[in-house]
Amino acid sequence: MQPVVWTIAGFDPSAGAGVIADSHTLTTLHCRSQAIITAITAQNGKEVTHCEAVSCELLEAQFNALRMLGWPEVIKIGLLPNAQIVNCVSELLQHFTGCIVYDPVMTSSSGFELMTSETIRVLKEKLLPRIHLLTPNIEEAQILTDQKINNAADMILVGKALCHMGTKQVILKGGHRIGPLVQDLWTDANKSYWLSSERIVKGKTHGTGCVFSSSLAAFIAKEYEVDDAFVLAKMMVTQSIQHAHMYDDVTFAKVLHWPPSASFLPWLTLSAEDAHQRKPFPPCETKIGFYPIVDSALWVKKAIDWQVKSIQLRLKNNLDGLWSEIQQAAAYAQDSNIQLFINDHWELAIENKAYGVHLGQEDLTHCDISALQATNIRLGISTHSYAELARAHALQPSYIAFGPIYPTKSKPMRFLAQGIQNLQRWRELVSGQLVAIGGITLNNLPEILACDVDGVSLISAFTKANNPEETCQQFLGYFQYGQEHV
Repeated sequence: MQPVVWTIAGFDPSAGAGVIADSHTLTTLHCRSQAIITAITAQNGKEVTHCEAVSCELLEAQFNALRMLGWPEVIKIGLLPNAQIVNCVSELLQHFTGCIVYDPVMTSSSGFELMTSETIRVLKEKLLPRIHLLTPNIEEAQILTDQKINNAADMILVGKALCHMGTKQVILKGGHRIGPLVQDLWTDANKSYWLSSERIVKGKTHGTGCVFSSSLAAFIAKEYEVDDAFVLAKMMVTQSIQHAHMYDDVTFAKVLHWPPSASFLPWLTLSAEDAHQRKPFPPCETKIGFYPIVDSALWVKKAIDWQVKSIQLRLKNNLDGLWSEIQQAAAYAQDSNIQLFINDHWELAIENKAYGVHLGQEDLTHCDISALQATNIRLGISTHSYAELARAHALQPSYIAFGPIYPTKSKPMRFLAQGIQNLQRWRELVSGQLVAIGGITLNNLPEILACDVDGVSLISAFTKANNPEETCQQFLGYFQYGQEHV
């Protein structure tokens, strides 16, 4: 069953914004859209010539009619034209326990004022404390906080100030800033990060705020975490700008489909500056292929003897012999020209001239990425979610791993099995080498390879097999002879 999302917003007869644009976006993303209209506007994308609020009685009647069908999963709010409407919406939503996404529409792109100072005062007092996710642009954030935004540091300060007004999380959109990148900030006043993408030069595009906020609401309604919903919503709005269409010199955002292609994937960084300093890691010289994960130098030697070309050494238990194990494994790999990746221990990998390092998401926070980039070492990164994929994309690694594809007992996992459908989506979004991991066996290997992955990683199916060498040769056979085995 499709999740239900309400849009509480104005009516735009050009269909570029307001409830029509919201409903189109929500329907495209396979949500059931239901609308409450707050105002009727006269606009055409070039200008707004009139805006008339509905009465509180009519708004409440719309609300009560929809409430008879039950609460939605998520509510998205747009234009609230006066203080009476703000008060009415605040009171009607006081018992709603789901997520509320609010895009504070205050002025039109043509300069028409849609919200008075009194309305803004009531908004800050009554509505903002009920909001879970606020999505202002630069101008709207400046109006709400009465603070000027000149740079990324100002965006962080203003984002935190908005949280202190009561809203739980803020996504401050940076599209109105000048520069080669569009950088949007997420913050909850304690933590923050940035999503960046290359600016698409199209001039002003009507309806992008509605596309973004309604996409965000849709993905949250589909039970994505906010971080993932943010990534996907930014992809949707970037796509809508790229494919925007013109009517009589007016550019309208155009929502197509989901998921968009890899070209729309943003990159996630912990600072705005990091997004400008991306440096790709060297590519692997050959496809990853069959890629076992082993826990000792002895296993590395066995895998090399059995003609494995890509191996990951993952040492979690034998930490006393850590240095000697890595040194010995690296020596074996160098003698045989093998792609050996060291899991986690990046400093020892550099010291022993390993071919590569594999890092999990938690390890990225503690690793000196610039030190890795100063060498010719390769980098592989684990991903389990869209936000993690965006973070990996920022570093442009040599390969990206995704999983667990199937249930696995090799190590505790906080993510459920991803399945083949998600692996196919990752293949669409990863332009470089993609490695599948988690619960992979000879029985399910054909459907994994059908997703056009570049490598398959496994632990227990190899090291705990009754005959590891025979298992190794069977896996290698698939990669040696290609899809004729599928």
